[in-house]
Amino acid sequence: MKAIANSAVVICLVALAGGCADLVRPPAVADYSDKAESEQMRRLAVKQMRLKLDNIQREGSEYNFLAVKSDDVLISRRLDSRTYFVQDQRYGPGKEADVFRGGDKELKKACYELLARLGVPASEVRDVDVLHETTQVASVDPKSGEVIREKPQRGCKFARCSRHIEGIPVFSSNLTLALTEKKTIGFMELHWPVIPQATIKEAHRLQYKLKHGWKPPEQKGVKVESADAGIIHSAAAGLLLDIYPAIRVVYAPQTEAIGRKLVLHFDRHGNPVPMPRDLHLPRQLPEKRRQKQ
Repeated sequence: MKAIANSAVVICLVALAGGCADLVRPPAVADYSDKAESEQMRRLAVKQMRLKLDNIQREGSEYNFLAVKSDDVLISRRLDSRTYFVQDQRYGPGKEADVFRGGDKELKKACYELLARLGVPASEVRDVDVLHETTQVASVDPKSGEVIREKPQRGCKFARCSRHIEGIPVFSSNLTLALTEKKTIGFMELHWPVIPQATIKEAHRLQYKLKHGWKPPEQKGVKVESADAGIIHSAAAGLLLDIYPAIRVVYAPQTEAIGRKLVLHFDRHGNPVPMPRDLHLPRQLPEKRRQKQ
Protein backbone atom coordinates (compact mmCIF):
# COMPACT_ATOMS: atom_id res chain seq x y z
CA MET A 1 0.00 0.00 0.00
CA LYS A 2 2.87 2.34 0.87
CA ALA A 3 4.50 1.71 -2.50
CA ILE A 4 1.24 2.45 -4.30
CA ALA A 5 0.83 5.67 -2.33
CA ASN A 6 4.39 6.74 -3.16
CA SER A 7 3.77 6.01 -6.86
CA ALA A 8 0.63 8.12 -6.76
CA VAL A 9 2.58 10.99 -5.21
CA VAL A 10 5.23 10.75 -7.94
CA ILE A 11 2.56 10.78 -10.67
CA CYS A 12 0.93 13.85 -9.13
CA LEU A 13 4.27 15.64 -8.91
CA VAL A 14 5.03 14.85 -12.55
CA ALA A 15 1.57 16.11 -13.57
CA LEU A 16 2.04 19.28 -11.55
CA ALA A 17 5.47 19.81 -13.04
CA GLY A 18 4.00 19.52 -16.52
CA GLY A 19 1.27 21.99 -15.58
CA CYS A 20 3.83 24.42 -14.17
CA ALA A 21 5.84 24.11 -17.38
CA ASP A 22 2.75 25.15 -19.32
CA LEU A 23 2.31 28.14 -17.02
CA VAL A 24 5.88 29.39 -17.45
CA ARG A 25 6.11 28.58 -21.17
CA PRO A 26 6.26 31.93 -23.06
CA PRO A 27 3.36 32.64 -25.40
CA ALA A 28 3.81 32.39 -29.14
CA VAL A 29 5.33 35.57 -30.53
CA ALA A 30 3.09 37.32 -33.05
CA ASP A 31 4.65 38.59 -36.25
CA TYR A 32 3.98 42.32 -36.64
CA SER A 33 6.22 42.83 -39.67
CA ASP A 34 5.06 44.50 -42.89
CA LYS A 35 5.50 41.18 -44.71
CA ALA A 36 3.20 39.35 -42.28
CA GLU A 37 0.62 42.13 -42.55
CA SER A 38 0.57 41.89 -46.35
CA GLU A 39 0.32 38.09 -46.22
CA GLN A 40 -2.63 38.35 -43.85
CA MET A 41 -4.30 40.78 -46.25
CA ARG A 42 -3.83 38.38 -49.16
CA ARG A 43 -5.25 35.47 -47.13
CA LEU A 44 -8.29 37.60 -46.28
CA ALA A 45 -8.83 38.40 -49.95
CA VAL A 46 -8.55 34.77 -51.05
CA LYS A 47 -10.33 32.93 -48.21
CA GLN A 48 -12.96 35.36 -46.96
CA MET A 49 -13.62 37.39 -50.12
CA ARG A 50 -13.01 34.52 -52.59
CA LEU A 51 -10.85 36.71 -54.83
CA LYS A 52 -8.01 35.68 -57.14
CA LEU A 53 -4.86 37.74 -56.75
CA ASP A 54 -2.73 36.76 -59.71
CA ASN A 55 0.64 38.48 -60.11
CA ILE A 56 0.83 40.99 -57.24
CA GLN A 57 2.01 44.32 -58.66
CA ARG A 58 2.12 46.50 -55.56
CA GLU A 59 1.35 46.27 -51.86
CA GLY A 60 1.94 48.46 -48.85
CA SER A 61 0.45 51.04 -46.51
CA GLU A 62 -0.03 54.80 -46.44
CA TYR A 63 -1.46 56.70 -43.46
CA ASN A 64 -4.19 54.36 -42.11
CA PHE A 65 -4.75 52.33 -45.30
CA LEU A 66 -3.26 49.04 -46.44
CA ALA A 67 -3.61 47.91 -50.07
CA VAL A 68 -2.74 45.01 -52.35
CA LYS A 69 -2.91 45.37 -56.15
CA SER A 70 -2.82 42.45 -58.58
CA ASP A 71 -3.15 42.54 -62.35
CA ASP A 72 -6.94 42.89 -62.12
CA VAL A 73 -8.01 43.45 -58.52
CA LEU A 74 -7.34 46.22 -56.01
CA ILE A 75 -8.21 45.48 -52.39
CA SER A 76 -7.61 47.93 -49.58
CA ARG A 77 -8.63 48.32 -45.96
CA ARG A 78 -8.45 50.78 -43.10
CA LEU A 79 -6.09 49.90 -40.29
CA ASP A 80 -8.34 51.48 -37.63
CA SER A 81 -11.69 50.01 -38.64
CA ARG A 82 -13.55 47.07 -40.13
CA THR A 83 -13.55 48.80 -43.50
CA TYR A 84 -12.73 47.17 -46.85
CA PHE A 85 -12.71 48.25 -50.50
CA VAL A 86 -12.58 45.98 -53.56
CA GLN A 87 -12.46 46.97 -57.22
CA ASP A 88 -12.08 44.48 -60.09
CA GLN A 89 -11.16 46.43 -63.22
CA ARG A 90 -12.68 43.69 -65.38
CA TYR A 91 -16.11 44.31 -63.84
CA GLY A 92 -18.79 46.25 -65.74
CA PRO A 93 -21.27 45.95 -68.63
CA GLY A 94 -19.47 44.73 -71.73
CA LYS A 95 -16.19 44.15 -69.89
CA GLU A 96 -14.39 40.82 -69.46
CA ALA A 97 -16.02 39.90 -66.14
CA ASP A 98 -19.36 41.54 -67.08
CA VAL A 99 -22.05 42.06 -64.41
CA PHE A 100 -24.27 39.79 -62.30
CA ARG A 101 -27.39 38.65 -64.17
CA GLY A 102 -29.07 36.66 -61.41
CA GLY A 103 -32.04 37.50 -59.21
CA ASP A 104 -32.27 39.89 -56.28
CA LYS A 105 -32.61 37.07 -53.74
CA GLU A 106 -29.36 35.54 -54.91
CA LEU A 107 -27.56 38.88 -54.57
CA LYS A 108 -28.97 39.42 -51.08
CA LYS A 109 -27.82 35.95 -50.07
CA ALA A 110 -24.32 36.78 -51.29
CA CYS A 111 -24.37 39.86 -49.00
CA TYR A 112 -25.25 37.84 -45.90
CA GLU A 113 -22.63 35.18 -46.65
CA LEU A 114 -19.88 37.75 -47.28
CA LEU A 115 -20.65 39.65 -44.07
CA ALA A 116 -20.51 36.42 -42.08
CA ARG A 117 -17.12 35.51 -43.54
CA LEU A 118 -15.78 38.97 -42.65
CA GLY A 119 -16.81 38.62 -39.03
CA VAL A 120 -19.86 40.89 -39.01
CA PRO A 121 -22.37 39.68 -36.36
CA ALA A 122 -25.57 38.43 -37.99
CA SER A 123 -27.62 40.31 -35.38
CA GLU A 124 -26.34 43.63 -36.77
CA VAL A 125 -27.32 42.97 -40.38
CA ARG A 126 -30.55 44.78 -41.09
CA ASP A 127 -32.18 45.44 -44.45
CA VAL A 128 -30.67 44.65 -47.86
CA ASP A 129 -31.93 46.75 -50.78
CA VAL A 130 -31.09 46.05 -54.42
CA LEU A 131 -30.58 48.99 -56.76
CA HIS A 132 -30.84 48.50 -60.53
CA GLU A 133 -28.82 50.75 -62.80
CA THR A 134 -30.30 51.66 -66.19
CA THR A 135 -28.16 53.09 -68.99
CA GLN A 136 -29.13 54.72 -72.26
CA VAL A 137 -26.97 55.89 -75.14
CA ALA A 138 -27.92 58.97 -77.13
CA SER A 139 -26.38 60.82 -80.06
CA VAL A 140 -27.11 64.06 -81.93
CA ASP A 141 -27.69 64.12 -85.69
CA PRO A 142 -25.21 66.74 -86.99
CA LYS A 143 -27.54 67.83 -89.79
CA SER A 144 -30.92 68.00 -88.11
CA GLY A 145 -29.78 68.47 -84.52
CA GLU A 146 -32.20 65.73 -83.50
CA VAL A 147 -31.33 63.68 -80.41
CA ILE A 148 -31.41 59.99 -81.24
CA ARG A 149 -31.86 57.72 -78.21
CA GLU A 150 -31.21 54.01 -78.14
CA LYS A 151 -33.26 51.62 -76.02
CA PRO A 152 -32.53 51.68 -72.26
CA GLN A 153 -30.30 48.85 -71.15
CA ARG A 154 -29.99 47.13 -67.76
CA GLY A 155 -26.67 48.04 -66.21
CA CYS A 156 -25.09 47.10 -62.91
CA LYS A 157 -27.00 45.79 -59.93
CA PHE A 158 -25.94 46.92 -56.45
CA ALA A 159 -26.95 45.55 -53.05
CA ARG A 160 -26.87 47.91 -50.06
CA CYS A 161 -27.08 46.62 -46.52
CA SER A 162 -27.88 48.75 -43.45
CA ARG A 163 -26.89 48.18 -39.81
CA HIS A 164 -28.60 48.06 -36.42
CA ILE A 165 -27.13 47.22 -33.00
CA GLU A 166 -29.62 46.15 -30.35
CA GLY A 167 -32.36 47.89 -32.31
CA ILE A 168 -30.32 51.08 -32.72
CA PRO A 169 -29.64 52.26 -36.29
CA VAL A 170 -26.01 52.98 -37.14
CA PHE A 171 -26.69 55.58 -39.81
CA SER A 172 -23.17 55.70 -41.27
CA SER A 173 -22.42 51.97 -41.58
CA ASN A 174 -23.22 50.05 -44.75
CA LEU A 175 -22.20 47.44 -47.26
CA THR A 176 -22.38 48.15 -51.00
CA LEU A 177 -21.80 45.06 -53.15
CA ALA A 178 -21.83 44.34 -56.88
CA LEU A 179 -20.97 40.98 -58.41
CA THR A 180 -19.52 39.88 -61.70
CA GLU A 181 -21.28 37.47 -64.03
CA LYS A 182 -19.50 34.58 -62.25
CA LYS A 183 -20.63 35.89 -58.83
CA THR A 184 -17.22 37.11 -57.71
CA ILE A 185 -16.85 40.58 -56.18
CA GLY A 186 -16.79 43.25 -58.86
CA PHE A 187 -17.12 46.19 -56.49
CA MET A 188 -17.41 46.33 -52.72
CA GLU A 189 -17.32 48.93 -49.98
CA LEU A 190 -17.84 47.68 -46.44
CA HIS A 191 -17.72 50.22 -43.63
CA TRP A 192 -18.66 48.54 -40.35
CA PRO A 193 -16.58 49.92 -37.45
CA VAL A 194 -16.69 48.35 -33.99
CA ILE A 195 -18.90 50.60 -31.82
CA PRO A 196 -17.88 51.20 -28.16
CA GLN A 197 -20.33 49.87 -25.58
CA ALA A 198 -20.61 53.29 -23.92
CA THR A 199 -21.80 54.76 -27.23
CA ILE A 200 -24.45 52.06 -27.59
CA LYS A 201 -25.66 52.70 -24.03
CA GLU A 202 -26.05 56.43 -24.66
CA ALA A 203 -27.93 55.74 -27.91
CA HIS A 204 -30.38 53.58 -25.92
CA ARG A 205 -30.83 56.50 -23.54
CA LEU A 206 -31.55 58.81 -26.48
CA GLN A 207 -34.19 56.37 -27.73
CA TYR A 208 -35.77 56.44 -24.28
CA LYS A 209 -35.85 60.24 -24.22
CA LEU A 210 -37.48 60.37 -27.65
CA LYS A 211 -40.27 58.13 -26.36
CA HIS A 212 -40.73 60.24 -23.24
CA GLY A 213 -41.17 63.75 -24.48
CA TRP A 214 -37.87 64.89 -26.01
CA LYS A 215 -38.60 67.58 -28.61
CA PRO A 216 -36.28 68.60 -31.46
CA PRO A 217 -35.11 72.23 -31.43
CA GLU A 218 -37.14 74.45 -33.75
CA GLN A 219 -35.47 75.78 -36.90
CA LYS A 220 -36.55 78.78 -38.92
CA GLY A 221 -38.37 78.07 -42.19
CA VAL A 222 -38.62 74.31 -41.69
CA LYS A 223 -40.72 71.80 -39.76
CA VAL A 224 -39.78 68.51 -38.15
CA GLU A 225 -40.37 65.55 -40.47
CA SER A 226 -38.76 62.77 -38.42
CA ALA A 227 -36.50 62.17 -35.42
CA ASP A 228 -34.55 58.96 -34.75
CA ALA A 229 -31.95 58.05 -32.17
CA GLY A 230 -28.90 56.20 -33.42
CA ILE A 231 -25.17 56.35 -34.03
CA ILE A 232 -23.15 58.31 -36.58
CA HIS A 233 -19.48 57.94 -37.49
CA SER A 234 -16.88 59.06 -40.00
CA ALA A 235 -17.11 58.00 -43.64
CA ALA A 236 -15.26 55.03 -45.10
CA ALA A 237 -12.72 56.96 -47.16
CA GLY A 238 -11.14 59.03 -44.43
CA LEU A 239 -8.17 59.33 -42.10
CA LEU A 240 -10.15 59.80 -38.89
CA LEU A 241 -12.81 57.77 -37.08
CA ASP A 242 -15.20 59.77 -34.91
CA ILE A 243 -18.19 57.94 -33.43
CA TYR A 244 -21.14 59.70 -31.73
CA PRO A 245 -24.55 58.73 -30.35
CA ALA A 246 -27.04 61.22 -31.74
CA ILE A 247 -30.67 62.02 -32.43
CA ARG A 248 -30.99 62.59 -36.17
CA VAL A 249 -33.68 65.12 -37.01
CA VAL A 250 -34.92 65.64 -40.57
CA TYR A 251 -36.53 69.05 -41.20
CA ALA A 252 -38.75 69.52 -44.25
CA PRO A 253 -39.01 72.97 -45.88
CA GLN A 254 -42.24 74.86 -45.25
CA THR A 255 -42.24 76.35 -48.75
CA GLU A 256 -41.69 74.78 -52.16
CA ALA A 257 -38.98 77.33 -52.91
CA ILE A 258 -36.59 75.27 -50.80
CA GLY A 259 -36.25 71.75 -52.15
CA ARG A 260 -33.56 70.31 -49.95
CA LYS A 261 -34.27 68.89 -46.51
CA LEU A 262 -32.22 69.91 -43.49
CA VAL A 263 -30.65 67.10 -41.44
CA LEU A 264 -29.19 67.89 -38.00
CA HIS A 265 -27.87 65.78 -35.13
CA PHE A 266 -28.38 66.52 -31.42
CA ASP A 267 -27.36 65.15 -28.04
CA ARG A 268 -29.71 64.47 -25.10
CA HIS A 269 -29.77 68.18 -24.18
CA GLY A 270 -30.62 69.41 -27.67
CA ASN A 271 -27.07 70.60 -28.33
CA PRO A 272 -25.68 70.05 -31.85
CA VAL A 273 -23.49 66.98 -32.26
CA PRO A 274 -20.41 67.71 -34.39
CA MET A 275 -20.25 66.04 -37.76
CA PRO A 276 -17.74 63.19 -37.68
CA ARG A 277 -14.45 64.20 -39.23
CA ASP A 278 -13.08 62.41 -42.29
CA LEU A 279 -9.86 63.96 -43.59
CA HIS A 280 -7.16 65.66 -41.60
CA LEU A 281 -3.60 65.40 -42.87
CA PRO A 282 -1.03 65.90 -40.13
CA ARG A 283 1.58 68.61 -40.59
CA GLN A 284 4.53 67.15 -42.45
CA LEU A 285 7.87 67.12 -40.64
CA PRO A 286 10.83 68.81 -42.30
CA GLU A 287 12.85 66.45 -44.47
CA LYS A 288 15.90 66.50 -42.19
CA ARG A 289 13.88 65.60 -39.11
CA ARG A 290 12.16 62.70 -40.91
CA GLN A 291 15.52 61.22 -41.90
CA LYS A 292 16.78 61.28 -38.28
CA GLN A 293 13.83 59.28 -36.92
